Amino acid sequence: MLLTPTSISLASRLHTRLVPARARIGINTKQLPPLSVSETSHAADRVVIAGYSRIGQNVAQGLQDTGVPYMVIEIDPERISELRQSGRPRIYGDASNAHVLSRAGLDKAKTLVVTFPDPLAVVNTVKTALEINSKLKIVARVHRTREAELLKSLGVKELISPEYEASLEFLKRTLAVSGWKKADIKQSLPIVQEDRDFVEFSSDDES
Repeated sequence: MLLTPTSISLASRLHTRLVPARARIGINTKQLPPLSVSETSHAADRVVIAGYSRIGQNVAQGLQDTGVPYMVIEIDPERISELRQSGRPRIYGDASNAHVLSRAGLDKAKTLVVTFPDPLAVVNTVKTALEINSKLKIVARVHRTREAELLKSLGVKELISPEYEASLEFLKRTLAVSGWKKADIKQSLPIVQEDRDFVEFSSDDES
């Protein structure tokens, strides 16, 4: 993943501080189409998925398979088209924008899943979401310690690094084919420790 340049990082931080969340505009929200009946139902127990990349697609599929209502927020027109063709509930827009999040019924939603590969987009979306619904449960994708610590300070407990999880799976399978017993593998891997600290597993801020 390409890292966001320092200048953009600084500008984003200043923008977040100086401009209220409900005034930040990621797209022309006046042109957003009204929601359909299917998209506005079950708002109270809905899961909102910010981002429909591969991870977002898998989460959406899993929720659909288990019958959990959800709403996808995506800013890529091609992915929105894909969602429309598949009949899945969706909103076109920037998930860090308060108006877009409000259209998704975030004030009544139970959970927000943020899958963006861009660390700043994840942080900004979480901050805006918590301003709308401070009781929201959030599962967020992270890559670096800096963002992980910031998200934890905001109260986000469920932090996931796909790269780290994948590396542990590689390690487990490597040990397995090397002759290790399952019990020994389970005991050796930190992923099975319920009280593990995510930051310990993501210490390279420049990767």
